[in-house]
Amino acid sequence: MIAALTSRPPRPTPPGPPGLPLLGSALEFRRDPFGFLERIARDHGDIVHSHFLGHQLYMVCDPRHVEQVLVARRDRYTKDRFLRGLHVVLGQGLLLSEGGLWKQQRRLMAPAFAHRHVGGYARTITACADQHAAALRPGVTDIGAAMMHLALDIALRALFGSDTSSDADAAQIGVAVTAIGEHFADLVTTPVPLPLWVPTPGHRALRRAVHLLDALVARILATRRAAPPVPEDSPHDLLGMLLAARADDGTGMPDRQLRDEVLTLLLAGHETTAQALTYALRLLALHPDLQARLHAELALHGPAAPLLEQVVLETMRLYPSVATLGREAIAPDEIGGYPIPVGGTVILPQWVIHRDPRHYPDPTRFHPERWTPEFRKQLPRCAYFPFGGGARVCIGEAFAMLEARLALAELVRRWQFQPGDAAPFAVIQAVTVRPKYPVRLMLIPRQEPHHG
Repeated sequence: MIAALTSRPPRPTPPGPPGLPLLGSALEFRRDPFGFLERIARDHGDIVHSHFLGHQLYMVCDPRHVEQVLVARRDRYTKDRFLRGLHVVLGQGLLLSEGGLWKQQRRLMAPAFAHRHVGGYARTITACADQHAAALRPGVTDIGAAMMHLALDIALRALFGSDTSSDADAAQIGVAVTAIGEHFADLVTTPVPLPLWVPTPGHRALRRAVHLLDALVARILATRRAAPPVPEDSPHDLLGMLLAARADDGTGMPDRQLRDEVLTLLLAGHETTAQALTYALRLLALHPDLQARLHAELALHGPAAPLLEQVVLETMRLYPSVATLGREAIAPDEIGGYPIPVGGTVILPQWVIHRDPRHYPDPTRFHPERWTPEFRKQLPRCAYFPFGGGARVCIGEAFAMLEARLALAELVRRWQFQPGDAAPFAVIQAVTVRPKYPVRLMLIPRQEPHHG
């Protein structure tokens, strides 16, 4: 009788794929990560439970539930284990820090990314984009590599007041970013990851990548510290603010923290924008009529052309910088009637939600014109979140949007883009959503003169 009174029915678990013993759904995800996410959402609904190498995962596809995790109950969650693993590269930069350190650093850097301040970067971004666009040559070009170099130079100049990078710098950073991405892509689906001190080829490549990036950051800091001081009444870039910051006891930011913040913003700030520009130019190449309309609008309105922002928004809908955000529960929660236990990982899949026909009619179609003011007004909050959401929304959102618009404007004003060859196109899930193969486009100079 006592047992009958105290026993409770088992708590409900959301539906989901059965998976394999121990591995769960890891092999399915490894074979086709994007298809797997789309398939389990289609087959099991807005809340899907799966096993993943001994971890309990809960994928939520309803924007209301995304808002719950990122905004209403954010104090019940922390970064998931995958993101936390990035500390071997990024340390305790803004992306990974928590608690008081995160609040302090966010407060310190926020002014550099405020809307009123971001506009001041426009001249630097435009000049850099114009220089790179002019340096391109007619013919088939690896546009992804060109955009990585462009975005790297914009970050160095605008955020850190540094000199432009060389082709060799850009190529080395590209190799480093690729090595980091491959390491963490493998880590996601490895049942028993080996310690980093084990000298596997992947671990050696990761160490080389971190060493190269450390050297770049050291060079940026040394160059800036050797430069004449900036007058008090002059506008400061982000690095100037970091170097000038003082704690309550008058001490400056420790060198290790400076390194972590600079590297976080350099990597997060240049690779994601480079990918967005690469995807946008490829999509425009596949839609020549739309590209012609954009060019005509730019001739009339410049970077204020309405279609320009629509193209950027639609590109990031189809190809967000990351396919999913992960949060680990540090306190019990309930989502859609299902309990989320402490230690459970909640997956918020931009890739799936951005392609949900309930929010985006004809969702796989590249249709920038859908982004009318009326459409944006009726779109549920968190049905579109390429920069995350809530208190941890990407601090560089306004900067990234400005950079993407201005750079794309300069490129389309100078060049016509067409598909470059018959190479396949696919994306892979590393740290970011990256092209699997080089994206090669045919560049044709515009016939009319360019007026700068």
